[in-house]
Amino acid sequence: MPAMGHKAYAGFAQEVVWGTKVVAGMDFLEFLSDSLQKTISEKVQQGINASRVRTKRSHGAITVGGTMPFEVNAEDVTGLLLKNFLPTEVFSDLTVGPATAGRHVFTPGAVLEPGLTIQIGKDVVVLDYFGGRIVSLAFEAAVDDFLKATPTFSFKDCDPGIAQSPTYSTEPALIFRNGTFTVDGSSVPIASLSATMVGGLKIERRQLGSATILQQAAGMYDISGSFNAYFEDMTLLNKFLNQAPGNLVLDFLGTPITGTPSTRQLKLEFPTAYLNGSLPQVPGADAEIMLTIPFRAIKEGSTELVKLTLLNSRATAY
Repeated sequence: MPAMGHKAYAGFAQEVVWGTKVVAGMDFLEFLSDSLQKTISEKVQQGINASRVRTKRSHGAITVGGTMPFEVNAEDVTGLLLKNFLPTEVFSDLTVGPATAGRHVFTPGAVLEPGLTIQIGKDVVVLDYFGGRIVSLAFEAAVDDFLKATPTFSFKDCDPGIAQSPTYSTEPALIFRNGTFTVDGSSVPIASLSATMVGGLKIERRQLGSATILQQAAGMYDISGSFNAYFEDMTLLNKFLNQAPGNLVLDFLGTPITGTPSTRQLKLEFPTAYLNGSLPQVPGADAEIMLTIPFRAIKEGSTELVKLTLLNSRATAY
């Protein structure tokens, strides 16, 4: 029988030392697909050899990476992934008696996490990807859908692994009906929003004596996105035309945390975002006029470039 996708699983663990894979104690993620790939370049010798054929070749550089989109809930490995991309965490313990809860606020930082090991079981084969860091992290929110995230990974290498027995959180994914979007504290009706956060990691760092990359190095963050809003007044257009920044907040609530007054939550905040775009168009007599508003996050003063708040049942920092 051919290998089947429904038999796949994905396990995640934080490494103690970058590039040294973890083989046990993983947390598991219900993912939608993966494009993780290992490529090995081919080097063919070009020397003239008194014939019309090439006679020698060798393997060259190893490159490992790809994407893994998933529907986001406040538990699972969401916090581990956020910490890998935004390594500065401020933790608040919200535990009440035996019921654990915590607030985790992630922002950009210069000191990277050690790395991730991701194990992918693909029915007939198990592969361990190690020395992993998130290159970019994209979020998509839309009407009648779950909140989706797509991390893009870079790894040192991958090799065969020993199969784990996956277990999963019972928490459902965050869904559109429990989401809100505000600009400067005022609710704005939108149909969809996408945001892409690029970490600027330096990936192609190599040295003589090794086919794999050196440890990824920190670079410049770049954050942009867009949202589709109903055209109800000139507020958003005036921000664009006057180049006035806005505080954009996308907030999703999940289920209550049993035994505490807290509710699971994932909040994406762009404290200083400049709106770009163009004037609205009339699509037809019987169509609503919508605004497509691109934005770019900028760090100004003491505000953060981006702030992601995760509230869940974990009562320790990631």
